[in-house]
Amino acid sequence: MVESPYEMDGNVARFRLTGSGGLEGCMHAVRDVILHAEQAGVRMLLVGVTAVDAGPPSVAERYWIMSEWAIAGRGAVQLALVIRPEFIDPDNFGTSGFTSEARAMDWLLGRRSPEPPSA
Repeated sequence: MVESPYEMDGNVARFRLTGSGGLEGCMHAVRDVILHAEQAGVRMLLVGVTAVDAGPPSVAERYWIMSEWAIAGRGAVQLALVIRPEFIDPDNFGTSGFTSEARAMDWLLGRRSPEPPSA
C-alpha cells in the first residue's frame, strides 16, 4: 500500500508542501497529491504552499497550474489552496487561494465566512 502524502482531518485531507523545487516542482507535487486523493476517494483537499521557496506565478503559469490540477482532480476533488499574500493576483485571475488555513477549511466545509476566497 502506498503511504498517504496527506493527513486526514475529518473528511478533509491536509497537505503542506515545503521545499525549494521551484514553481514547476510545486505544481507537480500538488498534482500528485490531487491524483492520490482522487484515487483514494477523498473529495476535499486543503493544500498549504506558504513554505514553498518560489515566487508568484505569472498569468500564463496560473492558467497552466490550474489546468493541470483540474485535470488531476477530474472534478471529484474540491481544492482549497493556502498561499502567501503576494501570490494573490491583483486582478484575481486564477486565485482559488486563501491566506489562512482556517478560512480555507471554512470554505471547504461550506461554513459561511465574511470574506470570499483569495482573502
